[in-house]
Amino acid sequence: MNIVELTNKQFNEYVIKNNYNSIFQTPEYANAMKNQGYTTLLLGLVDNNNILGATIILINLKKGYKYAYASRGFLIDYNDDYLVEIFTTEIKKYLSKLDIVAIKLSPMIIKNIYNSNKELIHHNEDYNKIYLQLKSLGYYHLGYNNYFEAIKPRFEAVLDISKPYYETFKNIKKGFRTKIRNADKTGIKVYKGDINNIQDLYVYTKKKYPRNDFYFADIYNNFGSNAELFYTKLDTKKYLVECQKNYQMQDSINTQLDNQILINVHHNEKLINKKLIADKVLHNYRTQLVQATNLLKDYPEGIITASILIIINNDTVYLYMDGYDKKYSHLNSKHLLLWKLIERYSNLGYKKFNLGGVINIFSSNERYNGLNEFKLNFRPNIIEYLGDLELICNNKLYFMYKNSIPFKNFLKK
Repeated sequence: MNIVELTNKQFNEYVIKNNYNSIFQTPEYANAMKNQGYTTLLLGLVDNNNILGATIILINLKKGYKYAYASRGFLIDYNDDYLVEIFTTEIKKYLSKLDIVAIKLSPMIIKNIYNSNKELIHHNEDYNKIYLQLKSLGYYHLGYNNYFEAIKPRFEAVLDISKPYYETFKNIKKGFRTKIRNADKTGIKVYKGDINNIQDLYVYTKKKYPRNDFYFADIYNNFGSNAELFYTKLDTKKYLVECQKNYQMQDSINTQLDNQILINVHHNEKLINKKLIADKVLHNYRTQLVQATNLLKDYPEGIITASILIIINNDTVYLYMDGYDKKYSHLNSKHLLLWKLIERYSNLGYKKFNLGGVINIFSSNERYNGLNEFKLNFRPNIIEYLGDLELICNNKLYFMYKNSIPFKNFLKK
């Protein structure tokens, strides 16, 4: 048995035959990463022309040394101790000959699965056995991180969309359903975009995602028909009409309260408090009405408010990246957009909708609490993975690599 380079066809045939499912272990993803400064390899463990395991390797320079990544890990049966041992031995030898110091991987080895109420619904009975074997083979576990320190998120939110879409909608938290309905009523509309709409997604995400403006276009182009982009657009005419209705309705309520206070000699405190609250609501509606009037004047054809890039792989839909214009966050465009896509792909027969990474549901972090709350409102299951591993491939080069920064600092002195 030995490691050899595979063609795209050989790699894809192996993936399909063994039912592996990761968009980050595909030739399409590898091709996109070439423009991000990575060298890519499609490798397989072969025995008598039979492929027993495979992986896509991304290589770049760190501190002047070649370092490798296998996003979402090797595509092998981690329950097969012998196969894991042979694959590890051979991949180390192969990468060492290429002067690669080490490889980092984030395998799809499930530890636990929780529901949105944070209740454990599945524990991988083989997890400890797999974990201990990997450590015995020289893999260094980089820890059970709670946030987004790893190559890929250690926790993912995955929604079951195999049941009828209306059942999925009923299961969404009530307040969230209201936001979705209000976005629709306000004038937010969903459209399918193309490569020309990629720039909007980049603008919304460039501060939180460290990729250049070609990255999303490369992903979109390489995944071809399995990549779809959608965006929301505010119908400024409908928005103005809705704001006018809300203002007029609230103005009528305030007038009634004014009259009640005038005829109430004792000025009931409860009534006065009710009027104060109503005045604040009216002020907000007045502000929205002014905004809506200006938006219609400046954007008579509407304005784009949110975007999502979707990747389809087998029976799973992946939310690859999403973003929205924070100036219009109160319109809940992203809520409606994501729901409409869940409805769409459910009707098309897909089984799972991967909402992407979340932080540990038992942790709290001000920066990410909003992200978690947003995704958990859809009532997905939360998958907890093993986390990142590092495997040293060339001991001599690795020692030099790990000590290169102190040495450089010494030279600067």
